[in-house]
Amino acid sequence: MRNVFKIFTYVIIALAVIGLISQLTTNTVGFLISVSITIIIAAVIFIVIRQVMMPKGQQASEIKKYKQAVKASKKKYQQTKISHIKNVKDNRPTTHRKKPRRKATHLRVIDGNKSNKKPNVH
Repeated sequence: MRNVFKIFTYVIIALAVIGLISQLTTNTVGFLISVSITIIIAAVIFIVIRQVMMPKGQQASEIKKYKQAVKASKKKYQQTKISHIKNVKDNRPTTHRKKPRRKATHLRVIDGNKSNKKPNVH
């Protein structure tokens, strides 16, 4: 079943390529006009849908969030670059910092009666 679907897909693609080549060789100007009109219509539909689906306030907030993320990313990578340069200049042995203690988990052990197990009978 899967093999038949593959063959069918290849036949459709081959026919499409043959049609494009024949259209280009026989009617180049008509083909280019048709393709350009299709691209223009797709762009107009995309712009209209984008404007309808996404209100202006949402666009502004997304742009604002994007700019904040870019600023944070630049700040992060700038700090690592500066600290790397400092480490190259400074060849002193580093002191090990103690890791902060983790908070105690809120789990507790419940004692069971393992000694009172019944024998397994199959």
